[in-house]
Amino acid sequence: CEPENLVIYSRRDVRDVICSYIEREKCTLGDFRHAGKDYIKFLEWVVKNDELINKESARNSNIKILRYENDIKGDENLPFLIDKILLYFKITSPRKNLELEQFKFLTTKNKCDMLDGLEGASQYWPNHLTDGSIGKYNTLLTKEELNSISNNKILKKWINKYYP
Repeated sequence: CEPENLVIYSRRDVRDVICSYIEREKCTLGDFRHAGKDYIKFLEWVVKNDELINKESARNSNIKILRYENDIKGDENLPFLIDKILLYFKITSPRKNLELEQFKFLTTKNKCDMLDGLEGASQYWPNHLTDGSIGKYNTLLTKEELNSISNNKILKKWINKYYP
């Protein structure tokens, strides 16, 4: 399989997804709008797309789904992550030939910070990355905001499936 035909998708807890968006947009959860959607409708859309990718990956071995919280652990995990991806796609190139610096968090963050708009190939946006932390929703969202996400039928089902 050619590398341009491979897809690596990183699933992330939708509660952290929305935190990343409100940080990027410098807005509150109540003010959040993306493509005309409030945060609940946006997260439902994220879940719908995640389910489509999951379904497609079941029949298409060119798609590898990673879990952000387990696989994207920081720069120290890069060699293991690269090995996992190479093994999954049955790529025999040794990792030592890869320049890992290009995949490090700060390198990627600096690249994103210099963008003027969406970069199609990477799907990076300006201000796309802040600190990459996990569980940020526990401090950024109020109990009421978390409840509004957790009590939504679609989001609750997805969260219970992937983040019980």
